[in-house]
Amino acid sequence: MVSERPQSRDNQSDLTLTSADPAGEAIATKVATPADPEAPTVDAVYARQEPHSVVTAPASEPPPFARIGPYRIERELGHGGMGSVYLAQRDDDELAMTVAVKLIRPGIAKPAMVELFRNERQLLADLKHPHIGMLLDAGTTKDGQPYFIMEYIEGRDIAGWCLSRQAALPQLLRLFTKVVEAVAFAHRKGVIHRDIKPANLMVNEDGEPKLLDFGTLRK
Repeated sequence: MVSERPQSRDNQSDLTLTSADPAGEAIATKVATPADPEAPTVDAVYARQEPHSVVTAPASEPPPFARIGPYRIERELGHGGMGSVYLAQRDDDELAMTVAVKLIRPGIAKPAMVELFRNERQLLADLKHPHIGMLLDAGTTKDGQPYFIMEYIEGRDIAGWCLSRQAALPQLLRLFTKVVEAVAFAHRKGVIHRDIKPANLMVNEDGEPKLLDFGTLRK
């Protein structure tokens, strides 16, 4: 996760992850002194990376709706090949809550895409895990466009969080272990994410990771 440089089996250390801090320190010592003297250190990797930001969209698209039910759409947070995600506020005198709303991007709401989208939100409803983004609600607009409401995670993608915190290796390993636990939980449910990357791994203000965007899942 720290370096993309391929290494031969001879240059890799055999690691056993445990949740205890002393074991974490031992792992850090072992990884920080690789057999290959030319292998990049954690500091060297940090030095050549550019900071990552919160999930953003290079070309922001205007929201297709001003409101969806009790939620007021404010701005786009990001978009991919199938869906766009918007920041929204619930303001119906029942609750005050910040959420993320995911919609199929305008112009591609074909039957096959709609089916994939519906599959994603149903699977999210079944994936209740502390390190997987939580589904809060779902529905269909008056125009027949499906949507779902997710918890809004205020933080940074995992690469940007690690760079901004200059996280030590034991901290990185504990963070990575939580990500692996989330992925393993999805696998036990028969779900393969197929698009795990920094942009789909957010870390909140408490330092807890959240796996997002199951739009390319396979079951």
